[in-house]
Amino acid sequence: MEEIISYQDTKDFVFDCMNAQRPGINPISYGSTFAIDEPASYRRFDDYELMESFIACGLFELEHHDLEERIEEQMTYWIYQYEHFGKFKDIIPDCDVMEADIAKIKSMMHLRFEDLACDEG
Repeated sequence: MEEIISYQDTKDFVFDCMNAQRPGINPISYGSTFAIDEPASYRRFDDYELMESFIACGLFELEHHDLEERIEEQMTYWIYQYEHFGKFKDIIPDCDVMEADIAKIKSMMHLRFEDLACDEG
């Protein structure tokens, strides 16, 4: 069985990549990879890691500069999936760390889905 990567490990990886960006380069993501300096260092993300990555990336952008629309869309999608449908709660070993970051994100901005009615039935 494949080793499950904790949210903190994914967050550390994302923050390292974002901090390594040269000035003037947008820290963007596309699909399952983060754009970083060395193409050989691109890595494949599983879906739960994508969720962890977009949440971490969104937090980084909110803390350091403007939140890029693509990141906001994906971050919001994954937070919604996590909070309303429990997506990957049974996989991620340190959900409490990610939930603290989600709370921090929510204290910094209003998420698009927060005003929507949700039919979880």
